[in-house]
Amino acid sequence: SCDLNQTYCITSSSCTVQSDVKVSNSISPGIYTVTYYAEDNTSKFASTNLTVYIPQNHTSICIPGNNGCICQYNGQSYFFWGNVNGNDYLPPIQDQGSCGDCWAFATANGIAAAYMIYNNKPNMSLILSAYQLATCCNTQNSTCQGTNFGCQGGWTGTALQYAQLYGLSEDINDQMYMQTLENCQVSSPPPYLPYKINVCGYTCKATSNTFYYPQQYIPLPVNPYNTNQIKYDLLCYGPLVIAGYLDIYKITGHATLLVGFNDNSTICKEVYGVPGCWIIENQWGDISTCVILYLTYNDELNITFKPTPQECNRYFTNPSACSSLGGTCIGVYWMQNGYLYVPYDSEVYTPYGDTFPKYMFAIKGVSVS
Repeated sequence: SCDLNQTYCITSSSCTVQSDVKVSNSISPGIYTVTYYAEDNTSKFASTNLTVYIPQNHTSICIPGNNGCICQYNGQSYFFWGNVNGNDYLPPIQDQGSCGDCWAFATANGIAAAYMIYNNKPNMSLILSAYQLATCCNTQNSTCQGTNFGCQGGWTGTALQYAQLYGLSEDINDQMYMQTLENCQVSSPPPYLPYKINVCGYTCKATSNTFYYPQQYIPLPVNPYNTNQIKYDLLCYGPLVIAGYLDIYKITGHATLLVGFNDNSTICKEVYGVPGCWIIENQWGDISTCVILYLTYNDELNITFKPTPQECNRYFTNPSACSSLGGTCIGVYWMQNGYLYVPYDSEVYTPYGDTFPKYMFAIKGVSVS
């Protein structure tokens, strides 16, 4: 169902992309409509046209040749972008630390994964700069004003727009971020007035001379929620940049990267009592633990961790179990080796009524300059 070697590259402003087109040359910036043709070069695919945006200073843009989808969803019970035909198309698990810039990590990781997939360069462990997004895409940038606030939160849609305009640089081994924003702590409440010039004392800066530009980002509908449609989109486009709320009261907004699913997950049965789960690349470190969000009796949000799936199940099935912590459970999740496992349609299948994912973006194509 996946053939990541079958990609076609745009080579001119008026191009008919055929199955034998494999190599691209530089082309002028602009918007292009690509027409697919079948192998016999006579009958068109059902989805014939795809509009892509080519920014300044690009080198090439590749798009999938499998009827516009990278992989086909045919009812598979398991899929994981970290192991497709033995290849890993995901960036490594990272750790955002105390900085509330999950939106930057979700965006950067989504673009990195899209680059590896659309250019068929697996196993390169590409890390793009969450530091650049957090320090540049905030109140000082006209694209990001009003939605993105460094370590105080932000919106992935705006971050994708920023990356499309300016490009994202590499942060090899996440070194710049770990030396700077990982320990940035912010406690000031809304309306999030700081960060007009810097974030925790750090100014806007690219972390390399190579920039990655998402060619197209697509908001995907999740209302009404449809598990099979999300599976289809995940295989068709690649990992999806997602956001939503981790708790019943919608206090804890979080952005991550949806990278797989498992209809028959042993860990999901053990923790949640249902077999089907999304596999979500998180950025809280490469650890396995139960994440428990609870509201204290003074209405303060706290997060604690428990080491075993059995404990996780106890807190998940009984929100009052958090009374031992001095509050009420409002969200419980299992994280395995840095990946969150979240039940399908969590609004229905959890006692907390939260929906995660609630917002999703697909990325099609990434160019480099």
